[in-house]
Amino acid sequence: MSENNVQITMTQVDTLCFKATTVSGIDFFVEASPGLGGSGNNPSPLAHFLGALGGCTSIKTKLSLTKKGERCESVSVEISGT
Repeated sequence: MSENNVQITMTQVDTLCFKATTVSGIDFFVEASPGLGGSGNNPSPLAHFLGALGGCTSIKTKLSLTKKGERCESVSVEISGT
């Protein structure tokens, strides 16, 4: 599988909580928000989505600046959504 292809297996572990497993064996948990009946112990799908968006933006920014020869010690991105 190329680095641009991602495969996740979702396995239910509680009423509204699921374990996501990558093909490389890394696990993370996704749970409904407390307003929808989740316990609040794990990030919601929206939190994971915003984290992924922020991660892509941060990585792309860092790589682009480095490629242009710019010095970039750190990148910080704040994202919110509903």
